[in-house]
Amino acid sequence: MDTLDYSGRRCFLKTVGAVGAAVALPNSVDAAPDEIGLHARALKKGMFFGCSVSVPVLRADPRFRAAVLKDCGIVVPENELKWSRVQPAPDRSALNFTFADYIYKFVQQNGLQLRGHTLVWSSGVPAWAQRQMGDMKSATAAAGFLQMHVADVVRAWRGRVVHWDVVNEPVAEDAKSSIWLDKLGEAYIDMAFQVARENDPGALLVLNQNLVEMDDSYQGSLRKKLLLLLERLLKRGVPVDAVGIEAHLSSDLKVAVKEYTSLLREIERMGLKVIVTELDVWDGRMSGSVAERDKAAAQVVKDLLDISFSFKNCLGALAWTLTDLYSWYHETPKKWRQDGEINRPGLLDSNYSRKAMWNAVASAFDAAPVR
Repeated sequence: MDTLDYSGRRCFLKTVGAVGAAVALPNSVDAAPDEIGLHARALKKGMFFGCSVSVPVLRADPRFRAAVLKDCGIVVPENELKWSRVQPAPDRSALNFTFADYIYKFVQQNGLQLRGHTLVWSSGVPAWAQRQMGDMKSATAAAGFLQMHVADVVRAWRGRVVHWDVVNEPVAEDAKSSIWLDKLGEAYIDMAFQVARENDPGALLVLNQNLVEMDDSYQGSLRKKLLLLLERLLKRGVPVDAVGIEAHLSSDLKVAVKEYTSLLREIERMGLKVIVTELDVWDGRMSGSVAERDKAAAQVVKDLLDISFSFKNCLGALAWTLTDLYSWYHETPKKWRQDGEINRPGLLDSNYSRKAMWNAVASAFDAAPVR
């Protein structure tokens, strides 16, 4: 398979060959149409498809591993590279990459690629770091603390990840209470991106944002804030390469077609790439049969991806929930359905059968223009 460059910096897909005890990827573009996986469909358009993974699931479930290899060319650790996981205690000499290394071994053995998620996120800061930041009297000390963490992690993974979600959800709902904003103002974003670039010049650096896709007044306000933030960052020369659109969608809402298209058009005008980074659908407020719920979820995914993929600066997409069997929605009580039914946020059901949402993603890739 020829080398393709999806990042604009480091090659996304290297020639797929044996890497240790590699498993052959089953989603070859030469497969029959109904057997072609999502990443293989994406490859035909110069794009990629992947999903989030976690070590407990990778270790325990061979069906999950097979599903990843069937449909994905890139994976992202769900939690294993977040600050609270890699440095649960203050000792810098004891950075713990054990679980992330397990995922990287899986990536190497199977000819996949790896995204890094996430370097700076207000919800991912360990308690000890929050206490230390709270005790710091000067912005200089706080800046050094942040820069040291970003440098340590990016340097350790240099050359092993193709993208970094450098700053996560900077204009999200709880942004006003961000410890970084309290101590450093918006400059914390500049610092994080600059240090990431210095320590891995080849990685695509992403600003990852949620709640900007749907027809909702709050999300409308975040779309405006995001564009204003990007304009300020680029004016200051901050090395942002791409915007991650998280796409945690809700099937009871519609995609804001006009406004979301305008958002992507402005991002394109700024010269930035786009990645759909955390695709899934919450159906907690949807009534009806399972088939009706799945149909509604598939429609909102198709609407979002058709718009996203119509822009040639959109590099690809990743699902945050590949199968209904494993999802953060199941672990979040406020997201549980009132009728006692489980949420169905993934592309595959709990038995790993393709759902209407899988078909929607496949259709969107098939309809996308070639990059």
